[in-house]
Amino acid sequence: MKNIAFLTGLPHFFAYKLLNKILEDDFFIKIFVLIKKEHTKKLQNYINKKLSASQGSRIVILEGDVIAVDLGLSGEEYSIVTKETTHIYHMASRYFYGMDETIAHKVNVIGTRHTIELAVNTKKLVRFNFYSTAFVSGNKEGVIMEDELTLPKKFNNHYEKTKYEAEKLVRSFINKIPTTIYRPSIIVGDSINGKIDKFKGPYYLIKLFMYSNLILPMPKNGKTPINIVPIDFVINSLYYLSLNPKAKGKTFHLVDPNPITVRQIADILSTKVDKNKKYHTIGTTSSLILGIIFKIPILDKLLINQKTAFEFLYQNKTYSTINTLELLDGTGIKCPPFNTYVDSLLKYLKEVQQKRTNNDGIVLLKESDV
Repeated sequence: MKNIAFLTGLPHFFAYKLLNKILEDDFFIKIFVLIKKEHTKKLQNYINKKLSASQGSRIVILEGDVIAVDLGLSGEEYSIVTKETTHIYHMASRYFYGMDETIAHKVNVIGTRHTIELAVNTKKLVRFNFYSTAFVSGNKEGVIMEDELTLPKKFNNHYEKTKYEAEKLVRSFINKIPTTIYRPSIIVGDSINGKIDKFKGPYYLIKLFMYSNLILPMPKNGKTPINIVPIDFVINSLYYLSLNPKAKGKTFHLVDPNPITVRQIADILSTKVDKNKKYHTIGTTSSLILGIIFKIPILDKLLINQKTAFEFLYQNKTYSTINTLELLDGTGIKCPPFNTYVDSLLKYLKEVQQKRTNNDGIVLLKESDV
């Protein structure tokens, strides 16, 4: 059987990384790429400049939108996709903090519903791959199992809430369509070259170490785990599992099975940035006060970036990786320890920082370098 993929999520960096991975081998003879009209030019430039002629010829650009009925495709396009596709990769999501809940719901929930409808109508479907997140667990602490999806007492943001709703929807069809669910934790740059599109989450912490004498809130004596994974591990794992028949019907935590703690990452960063650099911690009481400040409605919006830098310091949870480790065993695909690739992250961050400013320190570019 000729294998043909259908991919959503472009122009996001994660989707481009997956598209690159798909094109590395010849398993798929064709890749339908759904992309909004305003981003088509960027994709075409990528095909012309980054890919070989043979790779580019395998891509079929479909202008559409996951939030539109039939994904915004024409009747003919929809018919061809549902007739030919064997593997669907639904990567489309809105994931930045502070976003409007209505927009998050449209993309993450309604967009998933429309893609599931496509999957139901796809005649040769071998696998529906859903890109979820480990944070569907919200503020729940303790051990989080891979096949577990229970409503937490609270979600930290609209992204977590809407991805929970989307995964719940996907699971309701898991007996009707062959499905695999992937839950990555906090994603940072490539472990080899450090590349990433946006410096969010732990990068705020990294930049604080680089450019200031950091006063760090460290609740629970810094023993809280921070589950960080490089993007290449996530994409390599996802792609391998998407082609493994044993992964059908299962959920996989694409996380670090041995996560680093708050204090450990602080120690590593303080050494890597400047051997003489010292960080200072504040007590438990002050940490609680900081948490309360972040919850004040007006300040919550004003300090959203700072909040994302520290919110994961407070959550003591462990993600089970039984399914993931079992199927990745022997493949050579494993999450590297943070200290083995932190230099790559710092190097790339510094390179982008230099590109963004001129000799007078004036910012020239936005905080992205796709």
